[in-house]
Amino acid sequence: MDEGALVEAGFRKALDRHGYGFQYAVLRHVQELRKQGSPWYPVVAEFGVEAKGRDTRIDFVLHNNLPNIFLVCECKRANPAVANWCFAQADWPQKDYYSGTSSASVVRRTSEGHVLATRQGLLPTQNAYQVGLEVRTGDLGDTGGSGRGEIEDAATQVCRGLNGLMEFLRDREDLLPRGKAAAFVPAVFTTASLWSSSVDLGTAEISTGRLTAENVKLDKSEWLWFDYPQSPGITHSILHASVRSELTDAFYAEALRRIAIVSADGIRAFLESGLWTFRGPVA
Repeated sequence: MDEGALVEAGFRKALDRHGYGFQYAVLRHVQELRKQGSPWYPVVAEFGVEAKGRDTRIDFVLHNNLPNIFLVCECKRANPAVANWCFAQADWPQKDYYSGTSSASVVRRTSEGHVLATRQGLLPTQNAYQVGLEVRTGDLGDTGGSGRGEIEDAATQVCRGLNGLMEFLRDREDLLPRGKAAAFVPAVFTTASLWSSSVDLGTAEISTGRLTAENVKLDKSEWLWFDYPQSPGITHSILHASVRSELTDAFYAEALRRIAIVSADGIRAFLESGLWTFRGPVA
């Protein structure tokens, strides 16, 4: 192999490993779906934002005009060695009340010019999970690629990007005029296979912490919600519209991000779902 071919092969592997090909293949797929009637269209790619003084870049942002909602997108080409992403539900405090309630983050500029953060309810859902782990596939992994922790890394990145975009609009009255609001939902598109389980984690043997094999069953998913408790270091600094009197309410309203995790095969189903019919206008 001559020098040029060696460089080309190395460049291709680097592009694959860093996920650039996957990112722009997803973007092109979204554009094709738009031609077929999808309500989503790309507005920007590789958009640099800042949240809590830390810079980051959003892979791309999609917009839906009807409810004025932005989809903040992170693309993650999973390491082939651990490209099974498996999710389970946890028995959190007041989970029954909150589990079926999905919402978008909203930044609103009042008629007086004040900027506030609120939430906007989406249609009820039952496919939200709180535990996500990577499981081996048996395939060889990427040389120098990431392994365990890919779900955590993707969730952190997309949350930082979403919060940064909210702060960007807070500082731009020309883009978010007085009396207007915009909603934001984080989404991770991935090459990983998605699996969900209805296992009851509380049935584990308390002396060993182990679950029985018959209790852990998995079903393939095209896309699902992942509840991610973001740390204060990656959230936004916009004042919340309402004061929470209970710690649980404050956690679900301010700290928890419900992130869409979407497989390559589930992009159409996710974007064209009826989920984007808000329960009331964005305000």
